[in-house]
This record gives sequence, C-alpha cells and structure tokens, in this order.
Amino acid sequence: MTRAQLVVKIRENLNDHFTSTTYYNVDDLNDSIQDGYDEIVAVSECYERVIDVPVGMLNAQPWVNFRGIIPDYYRIVAILNRNTREFLCADGDREEEYYKADWQLSSTGKVQNYVINGTEWIALPNWYSDSSYKDLRVFYKALAPKPIDDNHVFKILTEYQKLLENYSTADLLEQNQEFVKAQNYWAVYEPMLEEYRRKITL
Repeated sequence: MTRAQLVVKIRENLNDHFTSTTYYNVDDLNDSIQDGYDEIVAVSECYERVIDVPVGMLNAQPWVNFRGIIPDYYRIVAILNRNTREFLCADGDREEEYYKADWQLSSTGKVQNYVINGTEWIALPNWYSDSSYKDLRVFYKALAPKPIDDNHVFKILTEYQKLLENYSTADLLEQNQEFVKAQNYWAVYEPMLEEYRRKITL
C-alpha cells in the first residue's frame, strides 16, 4: 500500500472523502501518517538495514555514536569485520571481568568484541591497533524513512499495514475532539501493534 492509497482509506473512515470539499487538509493527513509510521517502526523494530561504515568515519575514538554517523540508526543488531569475515561479540557492560580498568586506552590485542552503552553508543576496543580491522558491516534496526511521498511503499508487513490506517484515523479524530470515535480505532490499533512487535521478535 502506498501513502496515496492509505490517504483514501483514512478519508473514508473520517467521512472526509467528498470530491467537492474536505475537512482535513493534506498536511494534516501526511503528518499523522508519518507520526504513526515512526511509532510503529520504532516499537516493532520491523525495519532492518545493513550498511558498510568506513573506519575513517569512526574518528579513532573507542566510543562511537552510531546515530551520529548513520542517520536512520535505531539500535545495533550485529557488526561484521569484512576482512576476517567474523562477527564481533556484543557485550552489554564495559565492566566485564576480562577488561582492564584502562581498556579504553588499550592499543593491543585483536578486535573480537564491541561494548554497548544505551542504544546509540558503541565501543570498539583495540580496533585502531588491528591492521585487519577496516570497514565495518553494520546490521541495525532502522527508524522509519522520512520524508516520504505519495508513492512510498511502507516498510511494514502487508497484513499489518492496517496499523497505519487505525493510528491516523484515531489521531485525526482526537485532533477534532471526537474522543469516543477515536477510542474505537485505538482499541484495535494497540493490541495489533503488540501482536506485530511479538511477531517481529520471534
């Protein structure tokens, strides 16, 4: 389904599809659709991408803000050393027993791990001392594309694209203070989003 097709469905739900006049303008509809798209993709983590990151972009620092170098980055999935064809092992805490107190300054050893601190910051101990460590292939969960146009095909499974319709219909009804009508759509949207999130994580 494209955005143009989705707009038609939302206008029908709102009884706002008359050819002579409409109550909701195009900007209202497009903004609401983008808000819903952002939320659905972030909550479900349904959009996964891969990108090759040149070592030069890491600025020779042990801690790297991946969102600063990958605009649509949401969280890490995996990192591949393209030269050795090995995936690095993820650690959730820099206080692991095998790290020295000054591990951030360490310049010896092979690159085998990366350390996660929150969703954005990733540490790569020893990467700048390992001659085999060049471009990274980063697998990551991405944010929803933006901006989108009327021909955009949503990065959501076809059977769950009803989420977008329900979100925007409810959102626009609430903006018009039609809270009871909006609740009917939220009542469908919220459990469906949780079902989609669970399906993606399986």
